[in-house]
Amino acid sequence: MLMGDARSAVRDHMSDYAAENRIELHALNVQPEHVHLSVRLSHDQRIEDISKLLKGESSHWINQN
Repeated sequence: MLMGDARSAVRDHMSDYAAENRIELHALNVQPEHVHLSVRLSHDQRIEDISKLLKGESSHWINQN
């Protein structure tokens, strides 16, 4: 479960990772068991690719930390 400081750490990490990968986040909300986010896609980005990138990397990061 993502609570307290863990929620903040995940939010910060996902924001930084998105920025590093040219993913424009409009909203990011970390809940205890899941994450909601809203992104703006550029013409060369597909939602499937962005979802896979963010979900895979954030899951890996959470498990490592």
